[in-house]
Amino acid sequence: MTKKLLILGAMVAVVMLAACDRRQTDGNSTVGEARDTDAAAAKTQDTVPTAATSMPETAVPAPATDANAPNGDTQALSMLAAINQHEIDAAKQAVGKGVTGAVAEYAALMEKEHGDNQAKTLQMVQPVDTPDVAKMKADGQQELQTLAQKNGADYAKAYMQAMVTGHEKALATIDSSMLPMAQSEQAKTHLTQTRAHVANHLERAKAIVAKQG
Repeated sequence: MTKKLLILGAMVAVVMLAACDRRQTDGNSTVGEARDTDAAAAKTQDTVPTAATSMPETAVPAPATDANAPNGDTQALSMLAAINQHEIDAAKQAVGKGVTGAVAEYAALMEKEHGDNQAKTLQMVQPVDTPDVAKMKADGQQELQTLAQKNGADYAKAYMQAMVTGHEKALATIDSSMLPMAQSEQAKTHLTQTRAHVANHLERAKAIVAKQG
């Protein structure tokens, strides 16, 4: 009997020890899982973007520019080309109207010198129709249409007066717009030389008008 009790007590002790070991293991496992969960949460929190990263500042776009806009040389020389062509057309009209004497000589001079200048100008630029050029062409056409209605002495006087007014305006345009607009030394030199010719044309025209009375 005593031997059976001893065996039974030993068995109870073994069972209790096994239970304690199980509780200890389970407790450690729970703690480890808790620690792993906390670390995962911390890692997730670190990867959450802040307001600054999730909402980047919007870049302000640069002002748009027109890459096709003509440069200063092109604008200035296109204006000069329009002036030259008008003087050539007006001279041809005057010859067609049968002007004589000093007026005929003047018309021949205009056709030659503005023609030579136009050839040089067109070697430097392919003219474009800017608003200024378009207005010059329109004004020139209107002047030619007005002159076309006259004949004889009336035409000769009107033509020479138009030459005075036109060359005065050309000088003012060269000084106020074309020279300041030009960028290259080549364009500036050409415009400066042209200005000297235009000034000479103006003085000749004034002298003829004064003799016409």
